[in-house]
Amino acid sequence: MVAAVEPDRTLKWLLLDQARKLAVDAGNAGTLDRAVVMASATYDFDELEHEYRALAEIPLRGLDPQRAASLAEVAEKVATRAETDGRRDLALSAQSLAVRGWQRAGARDAARRAAIRHAEMGRIGPER
Repeated sequence: MVAAVEPDRTLKWLLLDQARKLAVDAGNAGTLDRAVVMASATYDFDELEHEYRALAEIPLRGLDPQRAASLAEVAEKVATRAETDGRRDLALSAQSLAVRGWQRAGARDAARRAAIRHAEMGRIGPER
């Protein structure tokens, strides 16, 4: 991504935000993830919430199985990071999105594992 080497902070943010928006429109969760990770290395914002919301904007119905699997993988990554940070509600939402992504991809075993993990996350005590 060109934005990675852009010295102007404002222009860099605009480039990364545009990359995120285009990735959402294209249903490309991997590019979305890279754009958010690059932005979080330079700017202070809630990258987990930002990435989850962007992932949730991608319409699963329109994704082919490969893109749906990619979305599920990125959503699980967000869920893991949110869980590690003690953000249970966000972790549950991201894990739920991962389940739906695996289902759309037709990956029954992965969907089952993701659903089990979601249930386990839900059994832990209330968010602190």
